[in-house]
Amino acid sequence: MKRALTFLVAFALVFTIVAQVAFAASGESVKLSAILTAYGRYKPAFDVLFEKFAAMELAKRGVNVTIEAEYPQEKTVLQSRLASGEAPDIFNMHVAIDAPLYDKGGYLPDLSNEEFVGKVYEGVRNMIKVDGKIVGVPLESFVWSCLYNKTYFKENNLKFPETISEMKAMIETFKAAGIKPFSTPFQDPEQFCSWYSQVPMCAIAAQLVPDFYTKMEAGEGSFQLLADKGWLDVVDLMFANGTDRALDTTKDDGLANFAKGDGAILVTGPWYSSVIKEVNPDFDLGLGALPIDENPSDAVVMLAVSTVLTCSPDSKNYDIAKDFVNFVLDDAVTNDLFNACQFNQLASNQKIDAFPWTQDGVGYVAANRVYGEHGMPSAVYTAIGRGSQMYFDKQIDRAGYIAMLDEAYASGLAAAK
Repeated sequence: MKRALTFLVAFALVFTIVAQVAFAASGESVKLSAILTAYGRYKPAFDVLFEKFAAMELAKRGVNVTIEAEYPQEKTVLQSRLASGEAPDIFNMHVAIDAPLYDKGGYLPDLSNEEFVGKVYEGVRNMIKVDGKIVGVPLESFVWSCLYNKTYFKENNLKFPETISEMKAMIETFKAAGIKPFSTPFQDPEQFCSWYSQVPMCAIAAQLVPDFYTKMEAGEGSFQLLADKGWLDVVDLMFANGTDRALDTTKDDGLANFAKGDGAILVTGPWYSSVIKEVNPDFDLGLGALPIDENPSDAVVMLAVSTVLTCSPDSKNYDIAKDFVNFVLDDAVTNDLFNACQFNQLASNQKIDAFPWTQDGVGYVAANRVYGEHGMPSAVYTAIGRGSQMYFDKQIDRAGYIAMLDEAYASGLAAAK
């Protein structure tokens, strides 16, 4: 009994000491380091975020937090710190390009169970994973498939098509109204001519042939797999209903012509919206997903989440660094941050001011009608552009175009070995 009493007294003493230490720690000052590559233009917005985070941590943990941020233009600054074992507590990265390499080096945490994850749209979550784990909170993104002239659709009582049948009906309606269904400036093989082939190609691979890239990379596939699912049928439909003198029309002339009403749909992304609006400020611009079959859910946009914010698993203040990653999507601050930086909406708790065409894209993301672009050898992209142009001009047939792409994929893989 005496020994038990002695133990209880000792336990109480230890508990008191620990409590005193914890209390003392709650009043300490913590300094976090951050490297935000190429984010110098967003410094004012992040300065505000840092101040709000410090106030939150003081209230939550009783800790005085300051964040010292660097904004280098090149990611080599971050890479050298990671390699030297001096990782910053917080950093940003390109999720598709950098994250797989950083993960192999052991520089990334597993944030799959963090609070912010449940707020992120399901389709976006798939874009911020490496080896099955969430590695950061998403920041920058864009979606693309087609831009379209909303005025033409409204005047002809049409909605943007979601199936091939609807697209064929749309084509007939526009033709009867004297409107070209598609704007096709095809002089440059690397621009629109390529995208008219690439967009349905990648969407079909993502939605209908999910093992396409695995087979191609194993040397066991062919672009015929996509053609069997209607890829070139979609391409033919657009090619047959484009604007006049396509191969003589440059990119710049095509954009100007589209802004002036030449064609109802242009297969491209929102990066050209400013050019279109500059030519015609009153242009009612929309963003839609190109149909690929009779299932409306298969009409999807390509989503690219380029940048995420994460924290180092080796941080001496890991819990506080994780708090900051979660804070990016805190209900009280996330709208201000994303609006200030003009980032697109990526989470269910956000309401971001955006252009109408951007809001169109967010609608597809929120509905999980998205796919992520799968990288291919650079030789394939070159072949898509040139081959698409030759196919349009009837210099090669379907078999020739498919053989051209298969050869480019094989040669690209061989060159990478």
